Amino acid sequence: MPEAIFWAPIEWSEDIWYGGYEVVQVGESIRDNLDTHLGYSYGTYYLIGTKQMLFTAVAFRDTIECSHHPARSIGKSVRKKGAVMIVNPVRQLAMIGFGEVGGIFGRDLAAAGIGVAVFDVLFNVAASRASMLAKAKNANVRACDSLDEAIRGAELVISAVTCSAAADVARNSAPFLRGGQTYLDVNSVSPETKREIARILESTKAIFVEAAVMAPVSPQRLKVPMLLGGAEAEPVAERLRSIGMNVTPISERIGVASAVKMCRSVIIKGIEALAVESLFAARRYGAEKEVLASLAATYPHMGWDGPLPDYLISRVAEHGRRRASEMREAAETLRNIGLDPLTAVATADRQDWLVKEMAERRITVRGGEPFSWQQLADAIEKTSMAEEKPVAHGSSSKTDFSL
Repeated sequence: MPEAIFWAPIEWSEDIWYGGYEVVQVGESIRDNLDTHLGYSYGTYYLIGTKQMLFTAVAFRDTIECSHHPARSIGKSVRKKGAVMIVNPVRQLAMIGFGEVGGIFGRDLAAAGIGVAVFDVLFNVAASRASMLAKAKNANVRACDSLDEAIRGAELVISAVTCSAAADVARNSAPFLRGGQTYLDVNSVSPETKREIARILESTKAIFVEAAVMAPVSPQRLKVPMLLGGAEAEPVAERLRSIGMNVTPISERIGVASAVKMCRSVIIKGIEALAVESLFAARRYGAEKEVLASLAATYPHMGWDGPLPDYLISRVAEHGRRRASEMREAAETLRNIGLDPLTAVATADRQDWLVKEMAERRITVRGGEPFSWQQLADAIEKTSMAEEKPVAHGSSSKTDFSL
């Protein structure tokens, strides 16, 4: 029998249209026995708009007799391997975590007309509740006091939390997930953590897809490139693209996309840590010009004689704590295959070092404004020297400069 792609509502009736095909004959007991007949090996359910749908790559003529017709205009049509697939855009979305990534995605998706419900543990912390609710209101998203409230009614659930919380959030979300929902984990965690999340959600009827964010989110926002992994990564990618996200499915196996991210981070975040260590030392010795000139001569296209040093060190100054956590996930990735993560651990330690030095000396940076790594290095050196001298009464040791 020739292969075909079908999109079919579960609520069967005679002469139903779906995805460019028409059901012309349906057995009376198909609705009850469909799962048994397919054996879960030919397809998976998706939520398209407000209807439950079935996707399968094989036609079952003994159960459903089909004839091809031009597809009606329902959502967005995607032609794949000669067949028409209908991709209805997401209308309701739950964002778990409302930090930098969740805030950007939530705001932009709400601006695109999608109903966005958000939950963050800080909504229920007295010290942060007012500011977090104000942030949600400003982003035009609905703040929720519980996971249940946020997830209920959502077609897509996006987890954008801290590395250490990713598995727990999945575990806490599982009781509220249902068939037809997609759970997208965009957290920078190890492949084994992604597989743990998959195991946690296996008992639910929701679809799990991992995502690896491959660049800083703030400049590109929804268009930041992401790699997807999982058995349903490809059809889920079509839905995500339909709401403006830049996603590429690369594997049906959970863990491959995150492995790309983690292995890449060993280099990217390692270069940041090397820049901090090398250039801060060079500054102390009065040798930074010569060091940067030598690096520019060796790697002429990287920008060592331009904005690269400021960019690399600003990433650590602004996001060092989070990036150090991500590097410890990268270290775990290496341990899981028996490779001692010498440089990954050192990178995490150096990123943490800069954040600690800044916090202890009350040095702050602000995003969106000019940043100078030399000023930061000098401020740390200056306050280090000042610690040996008594501070005059009424003076402040806080140093504030722009990023």
